[in-house]
Amino acid sequence: MKKLMLGAVPLMAAMAFAVMPAMASAATLQYGTCAATKTGEKETKPPCKAKETFHPFTAATKVTDSKVSTSFVLEGENEKKEKSGITCTTFSSKGTYSNKENAKKELVGESVDELTFDGCTGTGGLAGCEINPPSHEITGTVDDIVLSETEVEIKIVSGFNVKCGTTELGNVTGTAKGKVSGDETTFTKASGLTFAGLPSTITGTLATVTEVGKLPVFIN
Repeated sequence: MKKLMLGAVPLMAAMAFAVMPAMASAATLQYGTCAATKTGEKETKPPCKAKETFHPFTAATKVTDSKVSTSFVLEGENEKKEKSGITCTTFSSKGTYSNKENAKKELVGESVDELTFDGCTGTGGLAGCEINPPSHEITGTVDDIVLSETEVEIKIVSGFNVKCGTTELGNVTGTAKGKVSGDETTFTKASGLTFAGLPSTITGTLATVTEVGKLPVFIN
C-alpha cells in the first residue's frame, strides 16, 4: 500500500484499482466469496481452495482493499520520450460489488470504487511540485467490469484531479485492463489512460475483501 508513481504527466487515477480477483469459470463471471463446502454442495476449485464452495453475490456488497503491491505506477511520456509523474506512499479503496445481467442474459460482475492515494509528490517532469496541497491526496471513482475469467477492465468515472501547487494539471481519464489470478488483480503497464493529453499506463496489484467478515472476493 505504499508508493504509487504516476508517470508522464499522469495521475494516479486509474488505480482504480478497485478491481477484483480470482479465476472465473467459463459459464459465469460473477463476484462472490468462498466458504467451507456443506453437504449437498460441490467443491469450487478454482477459484476456491479444496473443500470450499463459491457463493456469488446475490445483492450489492460493500468491499474494501485487502492488500496492495508496494508500488503503483501510472506513467506516460511526451513526444520527446520525456517522463514525469507522481509518487504516492499509501493507497486505499472502498466500493460496492454486484452481479448484473448483460445483453446475453449472463450474470457479470461489476463494481463502483472510490480510490484514494495519499502522500503524493511529483517526479521526473513534475519533480519539485507540491501535489494537491495541503492534503497531498489524489482521489477519484472508477467502474469495473469482468471481461473474462482472467481479465477485468476499469473505467475512470470522476475525480483524479491533480494540481502542482495552485496550478491545475488536469484529470486522468480513460480505461485500463488488469489480469486476474486467484484473489488478486494485476495491472502491468496497462494502457488506455490519458492525462493532460498524453497516453499513460498504470502498474500495480491489489486484492479486495468484503466489508463485513473480511472475506476475499473472487470471480467464478
